[in-house]
Amino acid sequence: MKVLILAGTEEARKLCHKLKEISDLEVVASLFHETLKSDYPVPVKTGGFGGAKGLVNYIRAENIKLLIDATHPFSQKINSNAFGAARITGTEYIRLIRQKWVAGPNDNWQEFPTISQACERIPYHSRIFAALGGKNIVKVIDEMQTELSQSKIYLRVMDYPTFKLPPNWVLLEYHPPITLASEMDLLIKNKITHILCRNSGGKVSKLKLNAAAELGLDVLMVARPSPSECDNFFSTYTTVDELIQSRFEYREYLFEPH
Repeated sequence: MKVLILAGTEEARKLCHKLKEISDLEVVASLFHETLKSDYPVPVKTGGFGGAKGLVNYIRAENIKLLIDATHPFSQKINSNAFGAARITGTEYIRLIRQKWVAGPNDNWQEFPTISQACERIPYHSRIFAALGGKNIVKVIDEMQTELSQSKIYLRVMDYPTFKLPPNWVLLEYHPPITLASEMDLLIKNKITHILCRNSGGKVSKLKLNAAAELGLDVLMVARPSPSECDNFFSTYTTVDELIQSRFEYREYLFEPH
């Protein structure tokens, strides 16, 4: 059976490693970033498909039988395209979406429905670490700039934007591996006063929040999108192990040497 994993998250990478060990599966991963390709033990397609229509064509051409959407929790456009392509082609579709973060006793978080509403609560002349990723960054800048034009904004992305940032924005390079020590160093070095991020979940991504707690910084969190009606038409898993046990464990047993 041929499986296509829409990847880019730490969970997707782990899932690829697990599924590669099941002998009757042929696994392909789709990645937006070429730089992450070496982290995957399976064939990787980079650069996207060209929207829902392109994904439909790929599924048909490659005879994909199972589509696993393991993209970022805020990848709503990708989620919609993937589900639509699966429905058109009659391909089984499941989603792997990690659990959201929950504030602990030492965290100083406020949660907002949108980036704009979060920015309204940040004082003038703040120094903000905007951990919002690189996709749709033009739209993100437009949303933030009205309220934060008098503040300094530090943006960390994997790929450099192809356009000039506003003068109050500073681009930070992404230097893996990310550790608690490196996140604390980044916040201290740049005299960050606030962190603005999405509630994406994930262990590595949470290190910046752990660093913020250590330093007593305010965190403004954009809440996860509300569930859509189509969410009722497919299975969702929150961990790789849960997905493996539910969908593949019996297959692994069948092909286990005796």
